[in-house]
Amino acid sequence: MSRITENIIRRNAIQLINRNRGFVDEASAKVSSGDRVTKPGDDPGVSGTISTLKETDSRFDQHKLRIANIKALLALQSDILVQANDLIIRGKEIASQAGNEVLGPDGRAQLSNEVVQLRDAMVQLANTTYKGKYIYSGARDNEPAFAPDDVAYAGDTSSGLFNQRIVFNDGIGTDVQKDVTLTDSVSVVVNTRGSDVFQNAIETLEVLARALAGHNTDLDANGSPIGTGVDFDFPADLQAQTQIILDSLTNLETARTEDVLNEQVSLAGRSTRAETAESILVSLQSNIQEVLTRTQGIDVFDAASELSRAQSALQSSLAVSAAVLDVSILDFL
Repeated sequence: MSRITENIIRRNAIQLINRNRGFVDEASAKVSSGDRVTKPGDDPGVSGTISTLKETDSRFDQHKLRIANIKALLALQSDILVQANDLIIRGKEIASQAGNEVLGPDGRAQLSNEVVQLRDAMVQLANTTYKGKYIYSGARDNEPAFAPDDVAYAGDTSSGLFNQRIVFNDGIGTDVQKDVTLTDSVSVVVNTRGSDVFQNAIETLEVLARALAGHNTDLDANGSPIGTGVDFDFPADLQAQTQIILDSLTNLETARTEDVLNEQVSLAGRSTRAETAESILVSLQSNIQEVLTRTQGIDVFDAASELSRAQSALQSSLAVSAAVLDVSILDFL
């Protein structure tokens, strides 16, 4: 028959105390954290569910940050289009004023400076950057969408800004549309080719400014300046100058309605898409967080009762061990 030695009794008593102390620590951790599972081994099934929910919640946080960034970019473009529309309207007002032949070449020339400034203001809008990248340059977003041509106008006496031809940077990648992911299943295009929005307005303002300053501009089959021109010979060319001014008035309205306003409609649709995606994402994340709370959370009263039972068991094991071994309970603390 085996003999139970004092060492065996002592070892078993210490093991019992340590086990009960572990129960106290575990119950205390649940009460402190409010979590049912404090380590994977507590409940592997629940732990896996909690891990998946947390990963989804974190992924949704990243989606929300991306959507906020896209909304800011689209809002900036909306502001740009409002300003572009205002510039075109002002250009039309000047063209309408100058189109009356009562205003002679000298009076028209006085209006030319404002128009060429309108052109340059439009170029600045087209070359707007967001976080250091040119918005309307497609994949070549380290370069401005529009810039002065290396070759100035030839064939006339124009100088300064009136001798400067603005051209679109029509290189490889400028027609790339950036389709950005908003959520796991939704994306949105965040840019438009700069020439589709601004080129007609810029070129028309350029032709108008030069005409008011007394310079005729040669155009290609598409109506774009080709970099050459001649000076008007007044008074013989007054009617020809007037016709160019009136044509510019028509072309500015076309640029406004077909380019700028159409882009505003497109942009509004994309902004709505981002808003809707964000709204759905917020709702889904709220549901996930609610499920996570229910899955991970504890019943406070049950947890407190469990802690109380564990503490009582620990105190009992300490007391029994002390009595059996005839040692002070302090030896086990």
